[in-house]
Amino acid sequence: MKEGRGKEGEVTNKVNNNETPNMEEEIELDVDSLPEDPSSVIEQVIEDAVSAVEKKGCASSAKEKGEDSKMPTEFRGKIEELEKKVEDLEQEAGELKEYLLRTLADFDNFRKRSQREREESRKFANVELFRDLLPIYDNLCRALEASGDIESVKKGVELIIKQFEDLFAKYKLQKVANENEAFDPKYHEAVFSEESREVEIPTVKEIVQQGFALNERLVRPALVRVLVPCQNSNKDDDIATKDTNGNIN
Repeated sequence: MKEGRGKEGEVTNKVNNNETPNMEEEIELDVDSLPEDPSSVIEQVIEDAVSAVEKKGCASSAKEKGEDSKMPTEFRGKIEELEKKVEDLEQEAGELKEYLLRTLADFDNFRKRSQREREESRKFANVELFRDLLPIYDNLCRALEASGDIESVKKGVELIIKQFEDLFAKYKLQKVANENEAFDPKYHEAVFSEESREVEIPTVKEIVQQGFALNERLVRPALVRVLVPCQNSNKDDDIATKDTNGNIN
């Protein structure tokens, strides 16, 4: 019985001393020397091993605390201050990241909404114009269905033209050509020209097709007939004067 306890003590001492026991040597025990109830021996070995580990852990912790206690107080204060600043900066960075993500999401929604509104604006931009054109269309349909003489039809057409002109004025659509005004290549396109002694500069004689400008931007040029000065008119005038004076035959 004592012999078994002696072997147990040797194993425990080796554990306490952080030594690895030679299991081959320890296994060579005299079976007859083991106690009748070996569980008590095993429990004692486990308790001794746990106690030795706890003692070692306490010694390491005390050593670390001793090293911390050796650090000057001002250094510990600075370290704590720096740790607090790092924590605050991490929190601020997280908040800024969240704000940036929210801003990007809002901008993306705004871009999509603006694009959708532009598309709808282009699609329905002429709704008001066509709404104003419909009454004129109705009058043309009535003119076709009406029966009467030429004068009545002419008056009906004149009323329709007047409706168009009122509509043009509403939308700032202006005529760009008038008879007897100076020819302007910016707004006029000459389809025919003839020389004339009655004009000194190219002048619109007749409007073949009226042109229009919307808010001073040309929509369609006017097709006109133009009078241009005679190229030799001055020379002919001189000759005629000399003939009158009798100096030249």
